[in-house]
Amino acid sequence: LDAGLKIYLWVGDQANAFEKSKGANLQSNIVGSRQGKAKKVNVADDEFWSKLGGSIDDVKGADSPYELDENEAGKDEALKPETIQLYRISDESGAVQMTKEHEGPAKWEMLDPSD
Repeated sequence: LDAGLKIYLWVGDQANAFEKSKGANLQSNIVGSRQGKAKKVNVADDEFWSKLGGSIDDVKGADSPYELDENEAGKDEALKPETIQLYRISDESGAVQMTKEHEGPAKWEMLDPSD
């Protein structure tokens, strides 16, 4: 986490040696690019969690990143059908283009299986 003058490195319990090394290298590179003004921090303190916007309790294992308790799933987001936007992304012309195809309630049949 780049917090300006503090560069945090947090390593989860399930991180492998490669991930730990990659994180440490990135942290060192960022600190080095700040001409000695930034410092490495390897402890997830209150400031770390405050800037990140969560807590250690929010961290999920790599094998279950999307598993939510049935009481938590969707609690913080409400899908409003009238705000749905359907886009077509194509590179048929040789360049990637994104075109809005529909706005409002969407139906499965609107999706083009050939895309």
